Amino acid sequence: MFSATKLVICMSILAALIMEETGAMPHGHLEKSVPLYLDSVAPSAPTQSVRPLSNHSISPWTSNITYEMDRVPHFITEARCSLQGCLNSHGIEDRSLKSEPIWFQTLFLRRVKNPTDKKYHYRLESKLITVGCTCVRPSIVYQQ
Repeated sequence: MFSATKLVICMSILAALIMEETGAMPHGHLEKSVPLYLDSVAPSAPTQSVRPLSNHSISPWTSNITYEMDRVPHFITEARCSLQGCLNSHGIEDRSLKSEPIWFQTLFLRRVKNPTDKKYHYRLESKLITVGCTCVRPSIVYQQ
């Protein structure tokens, strides 16, 4: 699986190629291929075990992994808040507070087949995903 650094590099190269293809760059060619070399020894995420926040948060969440064959990365993990309220210091749900998802916009590549020449290309897309949950005071609007 790609590390975040490698994915950003791939997306940057793809974005530059798309800009050149669409004429956003001066003197752009219609089609261009470039070699892509991924360094397998590049530094990635820490290897030591990190305590998972999902079970130790006062607004706990569960993780759901989705898989799409035509998407890079193929796997995306999304969070879902486990409670409506938040946990107090005794581990009991307090409904005077509210668990809210934390949203993050991520970029990914979608493999798309061209209907005319039957060749595949990659399209840069974005998606809002939930990466965790946080505890907030609920908004209360009083009506007169």
